[in-house]
Amino acid sequence: MNVINKKGPSRKDFQRNMRLKVRRDPQDKLLPALVKSVRRVGQPGGLFYTERQLYYEVCRELQHERPGWLRLVRTSWRVAPISYESFLKAFGEYISKVGRPPGLIPESPGPVGPAVVAHEPDLFDYGLPCLLVCQHDYIARMLLANYIHMELSCVILGLKAAMPIPNAVAAMLARAEDPCVYLLHDASIDELSLALQFPDLAQLPTDMPWVDIGLRADHARGTGLSLLKGDSQETDAVKRFGHLSRRDMAWLKAGWHAEVAAMRPAELIRFLFRAIGRGKSD
Repeated sequence: MNVINKKGPSRKDFQRNMRLKVRRDPQDKLLPALVKSVRRVGQPGGLFYTERQLYYEVCRELQHERPGWLRLVRTSWRVAPISYESFLKAFGEYISKVGRPPGLIPESPGPVGPAVVAHEPDLFDYGLPCLLVCQHDYIARMLLANYIHMELSCVILGLKAAMPIPNAVAAMLARAEDPCVYLLHDASIDELSLALQFPDLAQLPTDMPWVDIGLRADHARGTGLSLLKGDSQETDAVKRFGHLSRRDMAWLKAGWHAEVAAMRPAELIRFLFRAIGRGKSD
C-alpha cells in the first residue's frame, strides 16, 4: 500500500528551492526587463532620466520576480541583481535594434555649472535663496532637464562646479533673504565623509546655512532601494559619525551603499520638494 505524504516539502527544502528559482541567470530576462523599464522609468508625466536611473529600473524589474518575503527579511536580496556593465551591454543591443528611447539624457563629460546663465544673463542680478549641489553631475543634468530649478526657484550645480561655489552664485545667495545651500549625495561611508568636508570644499561663508539632505542610511534601508555591496569597513572609519543610530552604523560598517540614482526620477523629485520646500517654509 502506497502512503502519500501530505505534509509536502519542509520549510528548509522550500527555501532552498526558492533560492534556486530566483538565482537563475538574470541575463536570460535582461532584455525583456529592459523593454518594460524603458516604458516605466519616466512615469508619470514622461520625465527625463539618465542611463544610471534606467539601470536601477531594470534592477527593480528583475527583483520583482523574487519572493516578497525574501525582499523584506533579507537585505542581501536587495543587492542589484546585475552589474552596470552587463546592463550597458544589453542596452547597447537594445539601441542598435530599437534606437535611443525618448527621455534619455545624453551623457556629457563636463561638470554641471550654473547653466541658467547662458539663457538668463540677468538672473544673477537678483537673489535666489536656494542652491542645490548634487554629488553626481548626471543627477544635476536630469533635474535641470526636468526644470526642477524653475519649480524650486534654485540653482543646481554638480559638486565639481561647486568646489568652490562660483562667485556669481555666491553673490546671488548673498542678496537673497534667508538663503540656504543643500547637498544631495549617495549613502555610504565615503559620501558621509564628503558631507563633513562639504563646507570647506565649497568655501561656504561661516554664516551661510547648509543642509545635508542625504541620502541617509535609514532612508536607504527603509525605502526598498536596490543596494550595492562593498567591503566591510573598519570600526574606526565610522567613529566620527557619532550622530548615527546603531543600526545605521552597522549598515555602513557592513559596506552597504545606496545611490541617489536608485530612486525613480519622480520619487527623487518628490523627495527634493519635501526636503527643500520644507526648508523654505521653516
